[in-house]
Amino acid sequence: MFNFVYKNLHQNVFKFFFRQSSSTIFALASGLNQKCGVAVVRVSGKSTHEVLLRLTKHSKNLYEPRKMYFRDIWHPITNEKIDKSLIVWFKEPKSFTGEDVCEFHVHGGPAIISSLLNALSTFDDLRYAEPGEFARRAFLNGQMDLVEIEGLADLVNAETEMQRKQALSQMEGNLSKIYKDWREKIIKSLANVEAYIDFNEEENVEDNVLDEGEQIVRGLIESIRSHLNDNRRGERLRSGVRVAIVGQPNAGKSSLLNAICRRRAAIVSPIPGTTRDVIESAINIAGYPIILVDTAGLRETSDLVEIEGVMRACSNIESSDVIIVVIDLNKFYNDILNKGFSNFLNEHLNEKFSVFLKYFEKKESDIEKWLSGKEIVVSLNKKDLIKQSQIDDLENRINSEKCEFKVSLNKISCLDEQENDISELLDQLKDKLSLLCTNDVSEQPSLTQQRHRDMLTKCIVSLENYLEKRHNEDDLALAAEELRLAVRWLGTITGHVSTEQILDVIFKDFCIGK
Repeated sequence: MFNFVYKNLHQNVFKFFFRQSSSTIFALASGLNQKCGVAVVRVSGKSTHEVLLRLTKHSKNLYEPRKMYFRDIWHPITNEKIDKSLIVWFKEPKSFTGEDVCEFHVHGGPAIISSLLNALSTFDDLRYAEPGEFARRAFLNGQMDLVEIEGLADLVNAETEMQRKQALSQMEGNLSKIYKDWREKIIKSLANVEAYIDFNEEENVEDNVLDEGEQIVRGLIESIRSHLNDNRRGERLRSGVRVAIVGQPNAGKSSLLNAICRRRAAIVSPIPGTTRDVIESAINIAGYPIILVDTAGLRETSDLVEIEGVMRACSNIESSDVIIVVIDLNKFYNDILNKGFSNFLNEHLNEKFSVFLKYFEKKESDIEKWLSGKEIVVSLNKKDLIKQSQIDDLENRINSEKCEFKVSLNKISCLDEQENDISELLDQLKDKLSLLCTNDVSEQPSLTQQRHRDMLTKCIVSLENYLEKRHNEDDLALAAEELRLAVRWLGTITGHVSTEQILDVIFKDFCIGK
């Protein structure tokens, strides 16, 4: 039964890769469903050069690789001219996919694109590419590994400058180099262990080879842990930093959202409790992507709809990286002045976040855990409703205190003419975003995928298991198996999993049979 399943599985895998490598594919490589000045249609596969000659009515090879030509394109069936095109041909393996590739740069009208794609579909050995198939062929042909492919996808989807920089770095292989280096070190350690097991009795292997391997493994565990302990900076930058605006009803949360977004993204009303649902808006601040979330006012209520809104607000606060606490300065001016800002803020936060305890049945000690690791910005709103002398008195009082909270404080008004106040808040947010998304060690790229994190965590477990079994010679073969698993976990990240490399290292480093 096993042989039958294995045989069928092997045949299916072979058919899949044979289909991928034997067929020639084509697709529109530029934007879909929109008029543009120039559109690019890409062809990749063994029939590419023949297609190029037939569409341009040339019977012999007149094209040099990696040079641009200006040619007429003709339909192979109707013999009608489709367009005038710039054409470039890439000969394998020096192309994106590693195969022969041709690109037709035509005018971007929908009729022209449709006609060219129709012309390509008339060839018997051509088919329309599946989603991501050009990149998949690049991987299968060794042009890019999986991490670089993921970087390419992130680069295409990048919406901010910082996302672009991170994705470009990953696509260029900076992250892959780290993983490949770790994998090579584990392979070398595994080669040492395999050599010790197989050839130790013949005294062809140095006695300290296992000790050297253990030092390598311990160093790797430390390096991988440091890499994992990055506070998810790369993942935040890739998917966007969540910033929740919270506070009591009618504190000005929706007005602040609109002021930051510079549009009426949320309904503003003097009636408390207007915002019932969570309102999200994706924006760009200084090149960093953020998802700005306006939430329902935090208060106890008997209104079932508002209760649901408060619960959703609490859930979003829990999943956010930055919290902007909006406080009505006009309402709480006297409290702040009399109690002191630190005491007032302590009471205010506990009062507002105690709603979270009630609706989610949490313990009081959970608030500190709930807020741990989050950056907090406090905005004293509606300063336009109090006198400037009062603001000066308040500033003097706040500056004279030593606040126990790690917060950034600003005084704002969400009126249109108070843009300087919003600019100050945005500067503070920029500092928070830089802290959350920028790697302290600029030379080492950050993790960007949960998949990488999962595989690296499994790799550490295997390396630690190896260290436990390494000193028992009876378990040395089992210890070697843990190193094989560690190699496999790292290979799974980049897409390179092989056992022949281990044999190559053994014969190269130990000169067996001398």
